[in-house]
Formats: sequence, C-alpha cells, structure tokens
Amino acid sequence: MSEMVREQLSNAADLAKSQARNTYEKQKNRALDEIGTLASALRRTGDSLDSNSISSTVVDRAAGTLETLGRGLQGKDLDTLVRDAESFGRRNPAVFLGIAAALGFVAARFVKSSARAEMPERPQYGGPYE
Repeated sequence: MSEMVREQLSNAADLAKSQARNTYEKQKNRALDEIGTLASALRRTGDSLDSNSISSTVVDRAAGTLETLGRGLQGKDLDTLVRDAESFGRRNPAVFLGIAAALGFVAARFVKSSARAEMPERPQYGGPYE
C-alpha cells in the first residue's frame, strides 16, 4: 500500500515539474521578448539624448544590463536558473534577501491593484445613511 502511495506521489511530482518547466519556457520567451523591446527602447532614447550627459550614460548602461540579462536567460532551463539563484543566495545572502523582499512587495502591489480592477463598482448614494 505505501509503495503505491509513493509511486503516485512521485508521478504527481513529475507531472508538476513538467508543467512548471513548460510554463517557465513559455514565460521565459515572453520575458525575453519584453526585455529585448525595453532594451531597444532605451537604446533609442539614449541615442536621442546628448551623448555627453549623465542621463545618456545611465540609459545606455540600463540598456546594456537588460541585454546582458536577456543573453544570460536565453540558454538556461529552469533547473539551471534555480541552481544559479541558490548559488547567488549562498554567496550574497543579504542581497538575495533584499531582492526577495523587493519582489514580494512588487508582487503584493500587483495583486492588490489587480484585485481592485476586478472589483465591481458599488453604486453611489446621496449620503452616509442611505
């Protein structure tokens, strides 16, 4: 009996991993497209600025960073990405926790704003007691 339960749990875990990998690949491709679009837009913006200005330098560096990020993600599967994140977390625990907290705040704001957008408006009445 317990062997059958273990096998079922193993099969369910394998299915979940497979679905996670498929979702990751789809989302990764979408993210890479968006990163490329944003980097191109930043490059165009930088080209329109005075080449000696600080803002031009900042925009150019941001575009370069996005391009590097895109190249880094391009060849990585989910397992490699998880290993890289674990390794980075071990080498830089404070930075890793800071990034995790920032992502948590961003996700919470996104969920909050999405929930507000989906809520139907309540009818407005003339006064507080109506």
